[in-house]
Amino acid sequence: MTETTIGIITDIGPSVMKEFKIKELDILVININGEFHAIKNSCSHRGCKLSNGILRGENVLCPCHGSVFNVISGAVVKGPAKEALISYPVLVVDSKITIQI
Repeated sequence: MTETTIGIITDIGPSVMKEFKIKELDILVININGEFHAIKNSCSHRGCKLSNGILRGENVLCPCHGSVFNVISGAVVKGPAKEALISYPVLVVDSKITIQI
């Protein structure tokens, strides 16, 4: 597993989503009440970028066909998507946000 530091906690405010390219992977990092989570940034239904979607609490709404995913687990909350998203471990140490891939 590789660790990549993407910034500090003030770079991603509460209820904010920000996309990152790490090792050719498109990853979406989300701040939910000061806890950081990372998921694959493309819908498992048709590959649309979730960073263009809407964050509602712990869920992100895909802008293309309305699938909803839980940003903490990557689970499908509402289809048409059927496959969960990959989620990545996030560490916060000394205010630095690190993604494990």
